[in-house]
Amino acid sequence: MLHIVYFSIILSVFCVQSCGASIFGVPPVPNVNSRNAQTPSRIRKRHFSREEDNRLYELVTIYGTRSWKLIADGMGNGRAPRRYRERWYNYLSPHVEKREWTSEEEERLISLVQEWGPKWTKIGRELQRTENDVKNRNQTILHRRDKIVQQQEPDQYQYQYQDQDQYQDQYQDQDQYQ
Repeated sequence: MLHIVYFSIILSVFCVQSCGASIFGVPPVPNVNSRNAQTPSRIRKRHFSREEDNRLYELVTIYGTRSWKLIADGMGNGRAPRRYRERWYNYLSPHVEKREWTSEEEERLISLVQEWGPKWTKIGRELQRTENDVKNRNQTILHRRDKIVQQQEPDQYQYQYQDQDQYQDQYQDQDQYQ
């Protein structure tokens, strides 16, 4: 008898989770892993407005930089606390210095990346920049180098031989053997 009661409880819990259990008035649990699942509105990416930045600044002065959940609740627009923390530390904090990169800093960045790898936080502390700023600058340097290399290298589809006649002679020799 106890087994039947236990089985019916398990069955009812399964039914509530999978079917929606209209008997209990509980909506079905959405399958987050499904490719066709609706994306929650809080995942949608959008830019921060000036009003949001001002409100975030006010809330950080009230709650400090440790209570991002309270700040997210105070903002009330559905963004995750992580987004507010990243926005603060990468853009709005008074400790963030927005200055131009010098050539010495770029050389130091390149040497630190070669020495430590992509440890952006550690490199940022060394250069007194944010990790986001360091990572973005490194990508800029890499793209700039790639463009220079592409301009200096000859096209891959050019002839292997410098002399056009030598190229044609090779194919005439191959035709004789066929």
